[in-house]
Amino acid sequence: VAIIGAGLIGRKRAAALNKHDKLLVIGDIDLKSAKNLASEYSCLHTDQVKDIVKNNQIDAVIISVINKYAAQLAIDMLHSGKHVLCEKPLGITSKESKEVLSTADNSGKIIKTGFNHRYHGAMMDAKKLLSENRIGKILHIRSHYGHGGRPGMEQEWRCSKELCGGGELIDQGVHIIDLCRWFIGEDVKQVYGRTLTSFWQSNVEDNAFFHLEFDNSV
Repeated sequence: VAIIGAGLIGRKRAAALNKHDKLLVIGDIDLKSAKNLASEYSCLHTDQVKDIVKNNQIDAVIISVINKYAAQLAIDMLHSGKHVLCEKPLGITSKESKEVLSTADNSGKIIKTGFNHRYHGAMMDAKKLLSENRIGKILHIRSHYGHGGRPGMEQEWRCSKELCGGGELIDQGVHIIDLCRWFIGEDVKQVYGRTLTSFWQSNVEDNAFFHLEFDNSV
């Protein structure tokens, strides 16, 4: 397995992966960051995507980079015959995301989005109770989620339209949407929503509000 992205999430994935599988390569555009993380797990490091693409010992790649670069990296890895776990979102537009999925279908390889909230203990317990019909059927779901914020946050990549693709909706809101789809088990048929920037001086939304109606009217 290889990891592309030696930042916070890449480090978490490396620590978890080290307990189960063989970590072969850490890749990052910052070679020093890649080297530092690789030294903790006695594996190779690189700042060249082609090194990972051409390495036939690698069966799967974990992509944990800034949103802007994730889709193309996922496509490159799938084309090279590797399974991919990509942090959300798969792309910063629906077109990008669909291209990743199409590439996976054509390659016969697995693409998995890092919707890790499904694996929180409370969520798994709730899903089990629901599947066993022990808590009845879902009538509606209400959720609130987001970042706490910190001084200077408006200067970070998360607040850049170019790098992130959006604000709270694409960063945290996708977890809510994913959990709703997972629990309800249906597709969304109607959406009403609004985004706004009410506090942080950035070109992405810091608030998003949406109402989803599913095929089963939940």
